[in-house]
Amino acid sequence: MHPRLQDIPVFDTRLTTVSAEHWGLVCIARKRLEESIRIRLPRLRTLDLLLEEEAWIVVDRALADVPVVAWLEFRPAGRALHEPVPCRMNLYHAAGRMVVEKTLDAMTLILGERLANAAPESGEAVVPFRRGD
Repeated sequence: MHPRLQDIPVFDTRLTTVSAEHWGLVCIARKRLEESIRIRLPRLRTLDLLLEEEAWIVVDRALADVPVVAWLEFRPAGRALHEPVPCRMNLYHAAGRMVVEKTLDAMTLILGERLANAAPESGEAVVPFRRGD
């Protein structure tokens, strides 16, 4: 278990997946920007998203970074690139589920912006992964 989450009571836990688009974006950002990324989540007041190798954690910075939601135990092995990544989601707050979609949407926009700003001047650009319609 991630050290930040030890001794924190879990309100609810569920098996879920993260989309291939989100997984790929975070992997690229962690390689090109920093290994550990912290994002302030707009429209979610005091919430930040921490992106690390073993966990993605939404924390409340007004409460000394107490976790609200965490994605853990990612299992990317044995899947095709376009398939979602199985994982476990822990909710540490009764309203934690309400911030999941806003968190992922904000993460996509902010990481995309940071990657675009960090693109080499050679004209190389980050091309977003498109879902089949």
